[in-house]
Amino acid sequence: MTSIKEILILSRIQTAALTAVVPVFGYLVSTGLIRGDNSIPIKWLELILLGLVGFFVHVFGFVHNEIMDAKFDSLNPIHRNKPLVKGTIARSFAGILVIICIILSVGILHFYFDVPEATLLLVISILMGSIYNIIGKKIPAMDIFLALWAFFYFLSGARLAGSLEPEIYVFGCLAALQIMFNNGIIGGLKDAVTDRNAGAMTMATELGVIDGGNGLVIPKTFKLISWIIKSGQIALGLMIILYFHNFAGFSGTEKIFFLAFVGLTAFTMVIFQGYALSRKMTRMRMLRIFAVHELATVCYTFTIAIPFIGVATATFLLLMPLAWFVLGNRFLYRTTMVPRI
Repeated sequence: MTSIKEILILSRIQTAALTAVVPVFGYLVSTGLIRGDNSIPIKWLELILLGLVGFFVHVFGFVHNEIMDAKFDSLNPIHRNKPLVKGTIARSFAGILVIICIILSVGILHFYFDVPEATLLLVISILMGSIYNIIGKKIPAMDIFLALWAFFYFLSGARLAGSLEPEIYVFGCLAALQIMFNNGIIGGLKDAVTDRNAGAMTMATELGVIDGGNGLVIPKTFKLISWIIKSGQIALGLMIILYFHNFAGFSGTEKIFFLAFVGLTAFTMVIFQGYALSRKMTRMRMLRIFAVHELATVCYTFTIAIPFIGVATATFLLLMPLAWFVLGNRFLYRTTMVPRI
């Protein structure tokens, strides 16, 4: 019999809260933009249902990815204990789970919120994610489809609040670049050696990331691409601050603290990325470093949104997924920040 724990591992449940927050974040930012301030009245039922939509999208995305990658994972010594590979979950069961999650996510969004444009954006995002899952290990640099998934996914939540303002598209691009970095750079590096041995074609394997004996050897081209993506993330954040924020209601001291924290999170991202790419790193050590980097990146994004959603909401959107991630790792893998995947 399939165990609940195996299903949770298959669904990569420890990161579900962060995925579910994306459309909620889009909805809240868009609401703040349309209202012109960050005193957003909390509509708990709407936010809970939207989070539930995000949860089902998360399960769909990761289970579908596990189905499509099972062939490569079976040749990967690190991933041979995954439920589909070792046979503790049947492929047919996983397929049914994917279909159910698509129906539930689209159904809740469409029938409760009744905003056809938002439903269309969600369907497009699911399609983009499906394309990545199907060809992501077969054609290099297909992380662009996962980035498009994040872009349209964010927009689907934002559209529920009303018409899409220019700022929303910039925030959507910020989310897209974050996913591209996480998957193409961090994900590519952590699995570069085993992906190459399994015959997978990713940006990391095709650009020549290899095992140097005591850690990864990362070519300059790969490093350059990673810095271009990171520069784009930081630049988009600064664009939002310079061109879209009006800081209504902010005192001089609050502006200073706001800008200082934005600068601190950007500096942390750059320092930890530079450290991870500047020397040979083992897989586990690199993942620990990038865990801190990822936390700084999420802080950067939510901090930039404070003038639109408020300090309390931004703090909740940061701490809730982090707590969920840590608790999920402790329950499933007995680790804290780096899951055994």
